[in-house]
Amino acid sequence: MIYEVVFKDHGGKIYSKSTLEAADDEAAIALARRIHRSGVGHGYDIVKDGTVIHSETFGSKPTKPKE
Repeated sequence: MIYEVVFKDHGGKIYSKSTLEAADDEAAIALARRIHRSGVGHGYDIVKDGTVIHSETFGSKPTKPKE
C-alpha cells in the first residue's frame, strides 16, 4: 500500500512530505516513526487514500482519528 507522511513543525505547519510503501497500516506507522525527525519537527500524520489514519506529535501519545 502507498502512504503519504506529512511532517509538521512546532507551529503545526507542514515542513515536509514523504511517500512510502508498506504492507499495512501498522508497518507504515513503524516506518514513519523511524524516519520522523523529532529534533526538527513536532509530529506527523499518515495519510492513506486521502484520509489521515494515524497522527502523532512529539511528547504526546499516538492517536487514531475517529471515523
